Order: sequence, then structure tokens, then C-alpha cells
Amino acid sequence: MSDKFQADPARAKAAIEKIEGLGHLINGIGERFVDGLSNAGDVLGHDKFGRTAFTQLNNQKLQLHQVIIALGRVADGFPEALNLQSKYTQKTQAGVVDAINEYGSYQGEGLPGRGGTHGR
Repeated sequence: MSDKFQADPARAKAAIEKIEGLGHLINGIGERFVDGLSNAGDVLGHDKFGRTAFTQLNNQKLQLHQVIIALGRVADGFPEALNLQSKYTQKTQAGVVDAINEYGSYQGEGLPGRGGTHGR
């Protein structure tokens, strides 16, 4: 494999299609997690220990839920970021090709049969 970067728009598009909706799936996991612990108070009991343990568990559950939601937001941003990067890469690539073609049209200017549009 070459050490040079080569843009592959088709591969980028396939990656975007694969990760679209990932944020929604991650958020769903977070919601199921929170729902799964909804009866933790009943399991832990209502004595002093149970209430203390439930408070700690509930705080940790809410913190973890916030992390999962943030992860879902990050995952939702990936397709847009990849789209923007792909468009930028294509625009840059087109600019480089145009510059090469422009430079090539001046090569051999004034010589018979050479120089493209400028060398006639």
C-alpha cells in the first residue's frame, strides 16, 4: 500500500451510510439502561442503607446517562463532518487537477505541435 493519501469518495460515502443513525442507537441504549434501573429503589430496600445506596446509584446512573447522550451527539455529528471533509477533499483535488492542466497548457509554448491551447 502506498504511503500517500488517496481520496476515495465512494469509500467515504459508504462509511457515512454505515454510521448514519448510530447516535439514535446509542441514545436508545442509554434509555434502556435508565429504564432497566427504574426499580432499583425497590430492590435495594427502603431502609437507611437502601435509600443511601439508591441515591448513589441514581446519581451514577444519571451521570452515565449524560455521557451516553453526549456520545450519541458525537456519533450524530460524524456523518456531517465526513460529508464536509469529503466535499473539501474533492474541491481541493479538482483545484489541483485544474492547476496541473493550466500549467501543462503552457509547456512547450511556441514549439510546433506542442503546448496545448497556448502553444499553437
